[in-house]
Amino acid sequence: MSRVALSSVLLTAALPAFGATVTYVGYDLTTSGAWRTAGVSKPLDADGNNIYGSAGHLLTTSPGGAQLSNPAYASVINLVSTFYSGHVTSPNYTTVDNPLGGSVKTGIWYASGGVTLQEQDFARITVSQASSFRLGVLVDETDFTDISPNDLRVRQTAGGSGNSGLIFSFVEANLDSDWYFFDVTGAQPGDEFVISGTNARNGSVPQNSNGIGAITFDNVAVPEASTWGALIFAGTTLAWTRLKARRSSIG
Repeated sequence: MSRVALSSVLLTAALPAFGATVTYVGYDLTTSGAWRTAGVSKPLDADGNNIYGSAGHLLTTSPGGAQLSNPAYASVINLVSTFYSGHVTSPNYTTVDNPLGGSVKTGIWYASGGVTLQEQDFARITVSQASSFRLGVLVDETDFTDISPNDLRVRQTAGGSGNSGLIFSFVEANLDSDWYFFDVTGAQPGDEFVISGTNARNGSVPQNSNGIGAITFDNVAVPEASTWGALIFAGTTLAWTRLKARRSSIG
C-alpha cells in the first residue's frame, strides 16, 4: 500500500464519527455549593476558569423558582410538573452560590411516577448551533437523600443516538450538593438531549420519585477536522519514513 493510500485509510478511521457523542466525565463531591466561586478548585471545569456554568445554567432557587440563563447554542425546557421550594423544609435545602450575587437556597425539579425505580425525565436541551459542551447536574441538595437520583443519564432524543448510559449518582448521599458531569461532543442544530434520573434504590427504602437542583453548561474545545487530518497525516508520514528506513537497513 502506498503512503498516500495508507494515510487516507488511517485518516478516515481516526476522524471523529459523524453525529454527537455523550460521555460521562466524572463527579465532584467537594465543590458543593461553591460552584461560582473561582477560589474553590474545580478539577472538572471544562474551560479552566474554576467556575461551573460559564456558558449557561439552570438553577432551582427557593423561593424564586428556576433561574435560567441559556447558553448561546442551546435552550433548556422543563419536563417535570413539580417544583419544591427548599426554604420551607426542615432542614432547609442546601445553600449555594447565586449567579446574581450572594447565596440562595436551592429547590428541586421533581418527577414522580407510579413505578418504584422508574426512570424520570427532568429537562430537554435543544441545540441551535454546532457545539460541544460539558453538562453539570446538581443532586443531593435537598433535605432527604432518597429523592436524589440513584442514577443519571444524558441521552440524545433527536438527531442521533448518543447516550451516556445510566451512571450511578448516589455516591455520597449526605445532603451537601454533589455534581456529575457529561460531555456532549459534536452536537448540531436540531439535536435534542434529555437529562433523566432513576428513583433511589440504595437509600432507606425504594422511592417512586427523584429530582435535580441545577444544570450547568461549559464549553469544550474539540479539534477541527482539518487539525485531526494534519495530525494524522504527519503521524502516518513519520511511520512510513521509519518503515522505509528499517527496510533499507535490512536490505
